[in-house]
Amino acid sequence: MKGFSVTGFLIILFSFSHVAKSQDRFRPIDSATYRLFAEKKWDSLIYTGKEAIRDGIDYYYLRLRMGVAEFQKQKYVKASQHLFKAATFNSSDPYLQEFLYYSCIYSNRPEEARVVTSLMTDHLKNDLRIKNPVVDQISAEGGMTLSSENSIRENPDLMKGDSIYGETDLYRDSYYAHIDLTLNLSPEINLNGGYNYLNFSKVKYFQYGTIVEKLDSVTQFPGGYTNHYTWSPGVVNDHFTYNVTQHEFYINSVISLSGRFSLRPFVHVVNVHSTNIQSSYNPQTVTDTIVYDGQALNPYVLYTYSKPGYTYVLKDTSFTDFVASLSLTKTFSIFETALAGSYSNLNNKRQFQLAGTVSYYPLGNLNLYGTTMVTGFFQGKNKRLIVGQVAGGKLFRRLWAEGSIVYGNLTNTNLNNGLVIYNNSDKIDYRIGADLYYILSKHIQIYLMYQYFEKENLSTYYIYDTTGSNNSHPKTEYKHYHTNSFIGGIKWKF
Repeated sequence: MKGFSVTGFLIILFSFSHVAKSQDRFRPIDSATYRLFAEKKWDSLIYTGKEAIRDGIDYYYLRLRMGVAEFQKQKYVKASQHLFKAATFNSSDPYLQEFLYYSCIYSNRPEEARVVTSLMTDHLKNDLRIKNPVVDQISAEGGMTLSSENSIRENPDLMKGDSIYGETDLYRDSYYAHIDLTLNLSPEINLNGGYNYLNFSKVKYFQYGTIVEKLDSVTQFPGGYTNHYTWSPGVVNDHFTYNVTQHEFYINSVISLSGRFSLRPFVHVVNVHSTNIQSSYNPQTVTDTIVYDGQALNPYVLYTYSKPGYTYVLKDTSFTDFVASLSLTKTFSIFETALAGSYSNLNNKRQFQLAGTVSYYPLGNLNLYGTTMVTGFFQGKNKRLIVGQVAGGKLFRRLWAEGSIVYGNLTNTNLNNGLVIYNNSDKIDYRIGADLYYILSKHIQIYLMYQYFEKENLSTYYIYDTTGSNNSHPKTEYKHYHTNSFIGGIKWKF
């Protein structure tokens, strides 16, 4: 008991000593940061505050002053970090709420800004002219894609010299339109729904070897004649043009959670209308006259041979695919991290994706930012790694520019938590983009987007076996081509 009492006494003595030292450090820090705040010496205030936090001193007014200092230096991302921390000590201060709200707005984090408004009184919201209408935003965009395959008009080389048959299905130019609507269900939950329309122009080519018959001359004799023919190899070219139309509907939500987390479920449904064109071998039997002798018992001498030919069946098709995705996002300091998983059923195959994304704002605002993305794609035994990078920044007062690259086979993948789907049949090797965003007013933003895609088209052709038999077997070949997409859009925020 005696030893226990001594130990307890030492613990209490140490605790009082620690509190006394903390109080000794707190008073000069509080006094210094208050003075620097009043004198608007923002850099010194931020430096002093960082030293205090590093020494274990952290309280409401310290974070509030640091947040306002970062805000005044237009480092809104860093400002929101300190102000959110201040709110954990006291969230009812209108002064804090105002600066925190605008820090989120100027950091392009409207979901967090709406959560802040839930802390405000109606009087403060009226003073700041803050409204949370049910209809939050409407956006629309449209554009076209130009394909280098559009230059192929007729007779492409499909048979590779020694083959007997070849076919390919080419994507030409396409058109795109989009509209979406965002609703505020509550300060913590919004709901977004959208519609996409795509129209792809396509052409399917068939090419096969045939026999060309030529009548060179006719020799007359009493009562008849003789036809002189030559037969040589030839090529038949057939093609069919058609369109693929795609109607897409999606719905997603942003659910703001405590601790600056947000949950983002997403469902995207794709309905495709197309034409399925299939060929089948259908040789023709050709019979013609070699000799006609009117004085003979059987006046006609004929020849017969089988001439290669194909028939085609065109059938309208329609099918519906989907993507379901879920993302968890966390905002802290100058970073925003997201982990997303998705499941999809595209082109009669099942896909699973796991993506990690990190966005960062090194200057503490939107004057310079970047996003790095890594995605694992799984489709049966097909496993791929896709990486992406975005870099953007402010060029002028109301103008921002952005550049991006996504590298990896994008066929049957989705990006941006299911928002963008690549479900066409060609292989996509990579995508490069450049965008411009211009703020016309508080409510209206316009933008222009350019995207370059490097793609590969599949051709199939048949060649004879090298054994000398008449049997044939198929071979495939990928041909590189590219597309250029141009999109313009407008966003109207209420």
